[in-house]
Amino acid sequence: MTKRVTINFRDCKLDIKGEYYEEVPMLWNYSNGDPGHPGEPPSFEIENIYYNEKDVTALFDACNAYVNEQIGEFSCRGDLFIELENLCLKELN
Repeated sequence: MTKRVTINFRDCKLDIKGEYYEEVPMLWNYSNGDPGHPGEPPSFEIENIYYNEKDVTALFDACNAYVNEQIGEFSCRGDLFIELENLCLKELN
């Protein structure tokens, strides 16, 4: 389901619109004995990022790509969108 969440990111108030997927609980087996499924944690996929009602998604995407390009030789790559998605999940749960 589409949600709009307001978060504070490094002292900036951002409104983020995206798809929120609720947790799917683990099920060991169905009542007929068939095996169940492992379940899934909740997740959030960013569609748009707004700052002062202006869409800044492309700016965040460009900054994220630039940073990852600069630290490309390291084994650990950063992802700004994962950090933002985690902040959105904290706000929604």
